[in-house]
Amino acid sequence: MRTLSLLALVSFTVACGGDDKTTPVEETAAPVGPTDNDGDGVPEEEDCDDEDPAVSPEAEESPYNGLDDDCDPSTADDDLDGDGFLNADDCDDTNAELNPDANERCDGVDDDCDGEIDEAVGDVWYTDGDGDGFGDPSTASQGCEPGGDQVADNTDCDDADADTHPEALETCDGEDDDCDGEADEGVTSTFYQDTDGDGFGDLDFPVVACEAPVGYAASAEDCDDGDGTIHPDAAEVCDLQDNDCDALIDDADDDVNLSTGTVFYADADTDGYGDPEAPTFACALPEGYAADDLDCDDADAAISPSASEVCDLQDNDCDTLIDDADPDVDPSTGAVFYADDDGDSFGDPGVPVLSCALPAGASEDDSDCDDADGASYPGAAELCDSEDNDCDGVLNNGVLGSGLACPGESCLEILNDGSSVGDGDYALDPDGSGAALYTCDMTTDGGGFTLVFDWDRRNDGDSLTDFESLFTENFNNMTSWTTSSTYLEWADGNAKGDVIDYQYAVSVPNGGEALFDLDFYGSSMEQSGVWFWATAGGNPTDLQCAMPDKSASNNCFTGAYAGAYTTAEQAYIPGYTCATTATGNLDWESVTQYDLGAELESFHLTSLMCDTYGDEARLYSVALWVR
Repeated sequence: MRTLSLLALVSFTVACGGDDKTTPVEETAAPVGPTDNDGDGVPEEEDCDDEDPAVSPEAEESPYNGLDDDCDPSTADDDLDGDGFLNADDCDDTNAELNPDANERCDGVDDDCDGEIDEAVGDVWYTDGDGDGFGDPSTASQGCEPGGDQVADNTDCDDADADTHPEALETCDGEDDDCDGEADEGVTSTFYQDTDGDGFGDLDFPVVACEAPVGYAASAEDCDDGDGTIHPDAAEVCDLQDNDCDALIDDADDDVNLSTGTVFYADADTDGYGDPEAPTFACALPEGYAADDLDCDDADAAISPSASEVCDLQDNDCDTLIDDADPDVDPSTGAVFYADDDGDSFGDPGVPVLSCALPAGASEDDSDCDDADGASYPGAAELCDSEDNDCDGVLNNGVLGSGLACPGESCLEILNDGSSVGDGDYALDPDGSGAALYTCDMTTDGGGFTLVFDWDRRNDGDSLTDFESLFTENFNNMTSWTTSSTYLEWADGNAKGDVIDYQYAVSVPNGGEALFDLDFYGSSMEQSGVWFWATAGGNPTDLQCAMPDKSASNNCFTGAYAGAYTTAEQAYIPGYTCATTATGNLDWESVTQYDLGAELESFHLTSLMCDTYGDEARLYSVALWVR
């Protein structure tokens, strides 16, 4: 039917596609029925393969031919059991429980299609070679049924010995009879190494055995297995060891044999020395006891052989000697006495003597200032000997200046010391060069003035020689010197202007107070000048002066005699301004008191004379006192 239709289609196409304008001959078609190309009685529309008469909905499916015989896709051609495996891979395509993915079971069938039946399934069985009912764990095999010598148990530790298995009784044979991993457990004894052979072993060296090995003991109570004399049965003695192994040593063990110890002595005062009347035996020094018996008073801790002997009328160091009788006595615990070498009953403070009692040749007093002189002590009369006879710390007080052996430094010192007996001569040593007699004024203005120098032509007859011996000459070109019975005169004899400058160094200590006693006369001194002056604290200070009159027409500076004084001569004029001008005669006779404010160090006499015998200077006396 399919062929016919195709031929008709071709004929139609040829007829319509030509260019022939001839009108086709119209044919009359035969009646058409259902097509069945393979003649299997099933129309093409219902046949799944109308070219194969063996294939139709009426046919029966033939498995494993690769065709859909019954035109029903739901009818299997392969994997008839639907287990997902084709017949080529399935060992039984009629049983879905048999296929390569199935688990092998103990059923006598090859469930997993591997060609083996019941392999690697079933229980694990173990060989029981000795027939004791317990299997050898190293012989495991799997099977649905055990072999003839197999059992399910695997706990036999020796499958060659029917007496060895988990239910066997352990015996002391060096074997693990009950298969618990231990040999002879619970049936052995522990023994201990006994190195010293005293029958007692060392706990630190045990051994487990059925019987005691040689060199071992059943007891582990030996505390020193290196010493056969030390063990629990030994006697405790005094040797600093635990002889009987009871953890108690010597005195700590009530069982100790004290006769092996030492004798000690009661030390009631705990001074480290024992009472010979109270002995006891012990291994070591007991509390309240001492090793010796040398205490002479066990009731007093301050008394013992190691104590220091002190001044307390007791034998402190137990040598039978008391206080000063004991050469070991500590004298610092006694009293301080002082050497009295001069026997005046007054001691030398520089020579203390420590003693328990007053020793011979000593004194309790320490106020002697010269223990080599029996005449010097507190309360003695002060003498003029430059010694502190009465020990008051002051030499010669009350007699200062009364002799050359006890000179003062100044009259004021003598006055202040209370040694003054009025105006007069006293021994002084102002500069430490040696004592000499000095005149002291002990009345003027309270007294205490020392005469520094005194030159007196009128009363004492002092000469020019005495003048030049007393004063130090700094400059002198005076041309005229005359000495009368009452004065010393100097003048310019050549009308050229002459100058003198003398000084005296004051050695007497002073506070700058002075008495200046002067008797001087200057005749017609208009062209001349004179200065009596001092230095105090390094500064020039006036005592008495008169300047030349430079305003006179005939003066020697700017007047008719100008140039009479050279520049060098004028340099001797003192460096202070003199308030007085010589306008005629000068007549000075007085005692003047000064307070210069600083120590008076030197006295000076300076004179400038001009005019031939017209100007004359006359010195009758001059004296200086300082305080």
